[in-house]
Amino acid sequence: MQMNRILSIVVVSAVILMHGVQAVQAQTSATPGGTAIQPRQIRVPQIDPRAVQLLEDAANRLRIAMTLKATVERTWRKRADTVGTVSIDLMRAMRSGYLYSEHRELSGDGKPYFGGRPWVSVLTPNGGFNLSNDTIPRVFQIRPSEQSAGSGSATIGPFFHLSSGRPLEVGEWETSWLTDPLLRSISYKGREQWRDSTYDVVEWVYEKAYTQPQDTIVYTTRTFIDRNGLVRRALTTNNKAAWEMEERLTSIVLDVPMMAQDFSVSIPPRSQKEPLRPTMSFVGQKYPEFTTPAFLLDGPKLPHVTDLLRGKKATLVWFWNTTCSSCIAEMPHFEQMYRELKDKGVNVVALNVVKDTAEQTKTRENLIFNRITMPVLFDADPWEVQMRKQTMNERSSLAILDPSGTVVYDGPTDYVEIRRVLERMAEP
Repeated sequence: MQMNRILSIVVVSAVILMHGVQAVQAQTSATPGGTAIQPRQIRVPQIDPRAVQLLEDAANRLRIAMTLKATVERTWRKRADTVGTVSIDLMRAMRSGYLYSEHRELSGDGKPYFGGRPWVSVLTPNGGFNLSNDTIPRVFQIRPSEQSAGSGSATIGPFFHLSSGRPLEVGEWETSWLTDPLLRSISYKGREQWRDSTYDVVEWVYEKAYTQPQDTIVYTTRTFIDRNGLVRRALTTNNKAAWEMEERLTSIVLDVPMMAQDFSVSIPPRSQKEPLRPTMSFVGQKYPEFTTPAFLLDGPKLPHVTDLLRGKKATLVWFWNTTCSSCIAEMPHFEQMYRELKDKGVNVVALNVVKDTAEQTKTRENLIFNRITMPVLFDADPWEVQMRKQTMNERSSLAILDPSGTVVYDGPTDYVEIRRVLERMAEP
């Protein structure tokens, strides 16, 4: 049943992606300078059910665990080299809300960076802190309310995602990636020997999401799953670089008894305690009026905020530009929300804050190449200032506005919660 649900999601995602093809091609197939831009070729991914089942079993194995202790090693190296840069992560977690992570980096010859000092994060139900690896360590406090906004979580490669107070989850290569429009294939490659054990091998082939036309990169990741259903090794290469990244889960113990003392750490006496930045929600406040007309790419000028909100039950606005890697990673999620909810009175608008015509050209190329249909807003300077205020107050750089321009959500980039808010506002 779970397998059929996952495979049906893949088919639906492919249909959604193809649905926007004609709309994007209707915009233009060339930039104003005359450079022809061909939309990215869309492929229905080749999905091997056995590979999906192995990954789903690995996910379920972690979801039922109450505690975890693990060590992860990563190595970046040129393919012809035998050594490279190494990082080591030590992790401890309890589902009741405790998380400890310790990150160290070594050079290829084993010499430690940062004098061997680790970067340490500790989370508890009452808050936590990050301890930097500077010569004079700095302590950054984390409020309990911020733990769901990214400060309270850690993704360790393909192995697991830890978040304070939530079940353990698999990491980057979870089955939710099956809905990514740039997935090419996932296949079972049989059993292979590595070191002293034999593993089931699952291979992912995928493109880097929402890049410029000239930057298309195809990645291949081979994941090694042990007989207990846990991913223990991942090897990633791509078609444009002579490097590889190897990630190894060198030790893991689940459901071992742990106590709060297992998450304590000594603060060096010379540490510098960073003051807590003010935090506040902007919910209930009006978004500022445009001081000069903003404009939509290849669309009209908008003298007033109401020109953008008119006729919409909800408007989501978020930072995006062609050089922002985190924004690029968010684009597939927000583009899908736009396509699925726009006919229900929901608008999703990307706010580009780069101030030159070259960025407009690159944006146009990106939209055509990646078949993006959502609108992109330029020159909305007061909105940029507002979003930077939100970020400084440890709110996310996005907001959901009602028809009057009042903020109804400015929380973390939680796609499930954002979609829930938009769907609720779109109800008749």
